[in-house]
Amino acid sequence: MTTPCEGRLGVQRTTIAASISSLQKRRVIKSGRGVEVLDADGLADSACSCRDTLAFLCSDIQSAADTVCEAELVMRG
Repeated sequence: MTTPCEGRLGVQRTTIAASISSLQKRRVIKSGRGVEVLDADGLADSACSCRDTLAFLCSDIQSAADTVCEAELVMRG
């Protein structure tokens, strides 16, 4: 049986538990019935380099969507 988090991330429960434990020890997050971010900068520093790549791709996609939406408004105008 997998938790929703395991299914989305494609990792084992033990990997998630170890990561959460490490972040809690460094007081980056607090975990209980959910996860509370205590130190957003610390969490960002703990992330792998793919975080920057994903952030760039997301902003690139959003800016493209904004351009399409603006063009659509002009066409409907």
